Amino acid sequence: MKVYFNMYYKKIYIEGADQIPEGVPLVFICNHPNSFMEACLLATFQNRPLHFLVRGDMFEKKWLAPILRETNQIPIYRFKDGFEKLRNNKSSFSASFDILAENKCILLFPEGSTEFVPWLRPFQKGAARLATGTIEEKGIDDVFVLPCAVHYFDALETRSTVAIQFGNAISTKEFFQNKNSTDILSDYTNHLYQKMDELVISYPKKLPRKPLDEQLQDAFTRPKSLFNLFHSKESVHSKCKVAMDKFVNQNEAILEPKISSSLLRKIVLSLLIFILSILSIPAIILFYPTLFFVKKWSKTLKSIEFQAPTRLAVSLMLHLFISKIFFFMCWYFLDFSKAIVATVLLQVSLFSLLILKDSITILKLE
Repeated sequence: MKVYFNMYYKKIYIEGADQIPEGVPLVFICNHPNSFMEACLLATFQNRPLHFLVRGDMFEKKWLAPILRETNQIPIYRFKDGFEKLRNNKSSFSASFDILAENKCILLFPEGSTEFVPWLRPFQKGAARLATGTIEEKGIDDVFVLPCAVHYFDALETRSTVAIQFGNAISTKEFFQNKNSTDILSDYTNHLYQKMDELVISYPKKLPRKPLDEQLQDAFTRPKSLFNLFHSKESVHSKCKVAMDKFVNQNEAILEPKISSSLLRKIVLSLLIFILSILSIPAIILFYPTLFFVKKWSKTLKSIEFQAPTRLAVSLMLHLFISKIFFFMCWYFLDFSKAIVATVLLQVSLFSLLILKDSITILKLE
């Protein structure tokens, strides 16, 4: 998944992953604009294995339920699922308490649902209930809550940019030692919301999203750098957060960098596009038709939140399937070693196709 994410996105910026505490019970909480994409990103780009609290109605699909259980997913039911289903949450919370008592990690989305918006929405009390309930039920000393924030620049497009920030772990025990509370869950939920709000890049609701995305991306992610590839630990997310807060609170413009353009650069880019076009021919023949179909099909999904994650998942499966078929055909007609070489070269061709797309986009911006 790490390899495939670095193909799907042009750049992934990760901040604070090296500060995640080890060997303690930890509840990850995150904003939730893009369906299951956030869960996959957080599971991939930090080192602690995760369990996940997910929509309970997903477990009603008989073919899907075993897969969900095998991938550490725990059903959680909501009011709209009906009162009878809500009773099942008792066993789900009990299982979650056991997991945390073993110094493991659980990820949940305290907004309670996914919605394709670039701002933080109100919290439900699940995270607070999980942390305090584990301490009470299991008699352990403390449970930590870790706020996380994911920000997408042009979330519906491949070869775009994403920034992930892991915040500081919050001690549940320390919070209540310093606060007298008559409504424990509400107070802790408000505290967690404030800590998340310090991380999430929230856009003004009345302004269009795309221009702000473009300004932030131009200012902080070097979009015209062709080989700005793979994930890095640069502090892009926090810089974007500061810039957006100034834009909202102080009406200060987001400064765009001055990127020089020259005739020589355009000539080099044009030459590179020509070379990449040749290298990309095998991938264009074998992969591009299916990838094009998946992109068109994903746009027909009613929920915009599921378009990009579904495209990622289906594209990954098709990529693996086509690569395997290609390998076995080469093995049948050639031999094993040549089949391996041919399959590796096919992946190089696919990577060339991705760089070709980036090159064409950059040339248009020149």
